Amino acid sequence: MDQSPPEELPPAAIDFWNLIVPQLVEVGRVNDLDRPALAQMCLAWSYCKEAEREIARTGRYQTIKAKTGSKYTQTSPAVNDQKTQDVNLQRWFKLFGLVPAGRGRILPVTVTTPDSGGPKAPSLDDFEREFEPSEPPGPLMSSSLHKQRQPKKRAAKKKPAAKPPKGRKPRG
Repeated sequence: MDQSPPEELPPAAIDFWNLIVPQLVEVGRVNDLDRPALAQMCLAWSYCKEAEREIARTGRYQTIKAKTGSKYTQTSPAVNDQKTQDVNLQRWFKLFGLVPAGRGRILPVTVTTPDSGGPKAPSLDDFEREFEPSEPPGPLMSSSLHKQRQPKKRAAKKKPAAKPPKGRKPRG
C-alpha cells in the first residue's frame, strides 16, 4: 500500500496519517482501497485538534453582548465542533480497529492477485466459521420471530350519542 498521505490533507491530518497508517498496514488492517476513508479519519482528527486549540485559546464559554446592551454567556461553537469530531473519530477508530471494541470485529486484509501466488484472501466461509455461534440459537433467535407479524384486527367501537352542552335544550 502507498503509505504517503494525500497532498490535500492539512498538516495536522498528515501528521496523524504518518503516525497511524504505517501501523495499520503493518498489522494488515488496511490496503489501498481504504485510502479515502483513512483520509476522512485524519481530517476528523485535524478538525478535532483545531477545535481543541480554539477552546484553549478562547475558553469553553463566550460572553455575548446583545443589541439591547445586555450580556449573556453561551458555549463556544468550538466546543460543539470538538464534540462532533470526537464522535466521528470514535466511529472511525472502531471501523479501523483502533479501539478495543473494534479490534475483535476486524479480520486482517489480504489482497492477492491470481498471479501473485501469495496468501489466500479470507473467504466468506472463513469469516462465517470464525464467527459461528458456540451455542444453538436460543428462544430469542427462533424462527417464529422472523415470521411476518399480521396486524391485529380491532373491533370498531361505537361512539356514544353526543350530549348537548349544559344549559341548552336539544334541537329537534
